[in-house]
Amino acid sequence: MRTVFRELNKKVAILHIKKCFTYAVSQNKGKPADLAVNLNKIPDHVFGRHENCGTWCKSTSSQANESFNNIVANKAHKNKCLSTSAACDIRIADAVCTKNDGEARIKINETNDPNESPTKIVYFDLETSGLSANAHILQIGAVCGEQIFNKEKCMLVAHNTRFDVPRFSRAIINVNVPEVLEKISGFADTLQLFRKKMPERKGPGKFKLETLPKDFLQSCDNQQSFHNAVDDVIILQTLTKKLQLESKLAEFHESSNDYLERLSASNKIESNL
Repeated sequence: MRTVFRELNKKVAILHIKKCFTYAVSQNKGKPADLAVNLNKIPDHVFGRHENCGTWCKSTSSQANESFNNIVANKAHKNKCLSTSAACDIRIADAVCTKNDGEARIKINETNDPNESPTKIVYFDLETSGLSANAHILQIGAVCGEQIFNKEKCMLVAHNTRFDVPRFSRAIINVNVPEVLEKISGFADTLQLFRKKMPERKGPGKFKLETLPKDFLQSCDNQQSFHNAVDDVIILQTLTKKLQLESKLAEFHESSNDYLERLSASNKIESNL
């Protein structure tokens, strides 16, 4: 049987079976019918089938908790201290939504305002569960002047588009709402803009979004929560305007069509590797 059932190859398997047998006997003294029922449950229990186990089985009560814990660990990695940030609340809330509703839970409502100009500059930022291209998007922050989540045709601006734009585009395609991309004229990268316009800034981390506000925005709070997408985009917009560089964004702009073609070509190359 050990050649068929790997569980029996473990040294503790026999000891565990003995423990289950002893427990069943001790809990059903003088009740032969109940004892027979519980003894028949032991083989299923040993091989991981716990649907017929009673309350004595820890696996029955812990499976749902373990499943949720795994989802939380995927959203809020244990190697990062997020407990003091708003991002932690967002990540836990996203885990709850995933547990209750699954991953496909995005709903987009569109509005059209004829009084708005045809093109807007929208600063956006993503918070994700990791750095991989397939990491889950946990939070999207976007700001356009005083408006949040403006839906007119716009140029999306991010600090390091190489990270945010591929994940944002894949998320839109994955939820099958490609028409959203038609409302985007293109993407601009403030990281490249700042590096080009401030060549005198040298050294590691000089262009991080956590560092720039401390040097150029006197009113910036040192306790600002930077791994919060909404806070990040508000600071990015304020910083770009403070440096009087918003008019230069077009120099670091790539049309959405050109970008998506390049992304598609990149995906094809990766799939052939």
